[in-house]
Amino acid sequence: MMLRRGREFLRTLLILVIILALYGAYKWGFGSEARYDRAESVTLKRAQSHFPHLYVSKEGFHSRQLRRQQERKELIKNFCKRTGKVGLQAEPIPPRISVNESLKIIYCITPKCASREIRLMLFPGVNGVNTPRLYRQPADKRAMMLETYLKFTFVREPFERILSVYKDKFVHLRRTDRPILEFHGTEILKNFRPNATRQAFTKLDDITFREFIQYLVTKGSNETTPVMDFHWDNYVNFCGLCSINYDFIGHYETMEEDLAGLVAAAGMSAEDAKRFSYKKKASDTSALLLQYYSQIPLEWIDILGWMFRANLEMFGYSFPGPLKSLYKERKHSRAQTASPLS
Repeated sequence: MMLRRGREFLRTLLILVIILALYGAYKWGFGSEARYDRAESVTLKRAQSHFPHLYVSKEGFHSRQLRRQQERKELIKNFCKRTGKVGLQAEPIPPRISVNESLKIIYCITPKCASREIRLMLFPGVNGVNTPRLYRQPADKRAMMLETYLKFTFVREPFERILSVYKDKFVHLRRTDRPILEFHGTEILKNFRPNATRQAFTKLDDITFREFIQYLVTKGSNETTPVMDFHWDNYVNFCGLCSINYDFIGHYETMEEDLAGLVAAAGMSAEDAKRFSYKKKASDTSALLLQYYSQIPLEWIDILGWMFRANLEMFGYSFPGPLKSLYKERKHSRAQTASPLS
């Protein structure tokens, strides 16, 4: 009798232990995957609190961002495999890659993709040229950072970027950009303005878009050269996109939403996340694309397409993209010229 009661007591005790164990697994997660999901959920809530207008729901935002990042990284992976550039670990670390140790983030600086604003988010109060660079770290520490830190960059549609950089470096002149203007502006005038005056060489304040593009398509390349300044060079040439496995690729065109995704991916605290707020300025660059590019031969646009083919293919931008209507106009014009009724 006593033995049977003892067995019943042990059976009851065992059942209670199992129930408690199952409850604990439900409440606290079972294994590292569940813990990751909980941490991710907390991070998404933080991002949502700072970017509420970007969220329809946690699931909606997360699935959209996840799918977007998978597609973007797959494009890069396929390009690198197709061109034989994948796994080039022997390449030196590009000098334009910054590192923030407190946030455990690595950022490849890409001009004309709100890079000034992003650097201020990552390094408040630090001048751009003084931001900590990855290549300056000791080899063992650098390897650890590349392995464990979140690595990201932002990119932009190539034709819009080229126009933006022209306006930034040759129209809206700044004293800090004078060395760039003196080198490239002088070369442009020497090669493409036969009757340039001494005043033009001194001021360098009237370089036209046509002259700048002519300089690129006749003297430039799809490789890094003195003509291909960092501000308009191919991203693939200075971000190590085929040798560094980037975790997050943002697009300038979806800047606000992608920044929210970056906050979530990096697991930032609420305090840090406050800095990563960006409202795209009303820019006339995209609106003026056709006006500027209609000034140059379509053959030059074809050459630009070849020069920046890596950027087009790696990041899913089409050719001729926003300039498609210029090609339609040429096709229509040729059809009219060929018509016997014209």
